[in-house]
Amino acid sequence: MGLLVDDEWLYRENRKLTARLKVAKFKEREAAIENIDYRTPRGWRKTQVLELAQNRWITAHQSVLVTGPSGAGKSYLAQAFGLNACRNGFTVQYVRLPTLLAQFVQARAQGTYDRLLKRLSKTALVVIDDFGLAVLTEAEKQDLLEAIEERYGVGATLVTSQLPIAGPDDFHADSPTAANMTSSTAGAADAADRRFNRAAAGRAKRTAGAATRTRPGASGARGSVRSAPTPRCSR
Repeated sequence: MGLLVDDEWLYRENRKLTARLKVAKFKEREAAIENIDYRTPRGWRKTQVLELAQNRWITAHQSVLVTGPSGAGKSYLAQAFGLNACRNGFTVQYVRLPTLLAQFVQARAQGTYDRLLKRLSKTALVVIDDFGLAVLTEAEKQDLLEAIEERYGVGATLVTSQLPIAGPDDFHADSPTAANMTSSTAGAADAADRRFNRAAAGRAKRTAGAATRTRPGASGARGSVRSAPTPRCSR
């Protein structure tokens, strides 16, 4: 009897996972935390990746920014976090920013704009890939701001971008609203990254008996992963 119950539970869990993966629409099906190759110098810290893989930032409705040049593996890492979240029972939506902006245009034309915002707000984790490939129009910036506003305090967001976290001002120089949105996220990410580095260094020192300083990802062929509370965007 116990084996039958276990089999039924496993069957139902697998069906739920399959449904979540179908909704998530990942492009790289093989992307997984356990498949990440840390031997290639990308600036990823294994301790930080494994910390984020515990999904506490999703439960706390925080944001994660993954930055780096083309080819650094940002999309792979983002989808690996997304798959890990699906495995742990969270609803996930992966979307490239150009696709998301096109969905907003289509929703406006069909009169389903509010429905799209509500669907995004009900998703536990939204992964927005390829942010900053092109300068956004004012309407696109407003749509993105609305989506972030709807998710404030109710969902986690992961964003990948080639833009440096420290200096996104040029990208949004013509839009004070969007600049405020980006700079708020970047500032919170810098603060969260410093707190994580101090905590990780303390754990390493206690374990090894010697001081160890963690180092954030550098530029060039390397990337950076930073977590932050989802900011409240002022209009």
